[in-house]
Amino acid sequence: MSVDGHPGQPTEKKLIPNPFYELLLWSVLCNMHQMALFMWERGSENLAMALVAGKLYKDIGKLMKQDDAKADVTEELKAHAE
Repeated sequence: MSVDGHPGQPTEKKLIPNPFYELLLWSVLCNMHQMALFMWERGSENLAMALVAGKLYKDIGKLMKQDDAKADVTEELKAHAE
């Protein structure tokens, strides 16, 4: 029986063609604004990436507004969406 990723087993590495999209989404969802900006600058389709990130920031801000414990973050998320 073989296990994927086992040190003795040869593995075929699949590279992500443009990792900036995934890293941008991850950094937006983790509230890491500087990293999101860094990934946005490095990507190829900046307008599309900015629209997606802005939409995520707005939706996260709406969700955070419903939660009273995290109300201080809501204004910050709205500011980054603009």
